[in-house]
Amino acid sequence: RWYSLVTHHVYSNAPNLSRKSYRTMRIGKLSKRERIGRNYPDPHPKIASRGLIVGEVSTNVINSVYLPLWEDYASVSLQQYINDEIEYDEAIKEAESNPEGNVTIPEKPKRPPFHSQVVIDDFKETLEETSKHFSTLNGWKVHANAAKFERQLDEKYGVFRPFITNHPEIETFVRSMQRKWAMGYFSPFRQNGP
Repeated sequence: RWYSLVTHHVYSNAPNLSRKSYRTMRIGKLSKRERIGRNYPDPHPKIASRGLIVGEVSTNVINSVYLPLWEDYASVSLQQYINDEIEYDEAIKEAESNPEGNVTIPEKPKRPPFHSQVVIDDFKETLEETSKHFSTLNGWKVHANAAKFERQLDEKYGVFRPFITNHPEIETFVRSMQRKWAMGYFSPFRQNGP
């Protein structure tokens, strides 16, 4: 009786299922025909870094995403700065060679952060060291967890921390007493008469 009620309820809510396919279908598993025709998502991501190889996931975001972007920005800004400097030098030479003085001299170009190849190489090396520090070596995680542990100990014990650190058996004794108190092994009130 309950089977017919469930079958009726499911069949009425899902009219595309035939009674036969419903009876043979296991909960959560599609039939073979439905599994074959199913559309699976596209394995290629819409937005990906240039260094991404499909199938290889890189957790090193600095090296795979930010480093190529900064390299592009640095090379473009350096090239623009060089072009502006050349135009400025040509305008100065033209003004010196022209005695009439009707040549307008542009402003001296401002020096960008990446004004030479040496600066770009230093910045690239700094980014590579940073990416190595945060991706391959887990030293920063160890230091962060150690600092968190120290902070938790300070919050837990406060001014008694040096005493507890020097006498760790006190901590185990207090924990066992707390456990026994919670389980009801003893009471601070006398159970028997005086």
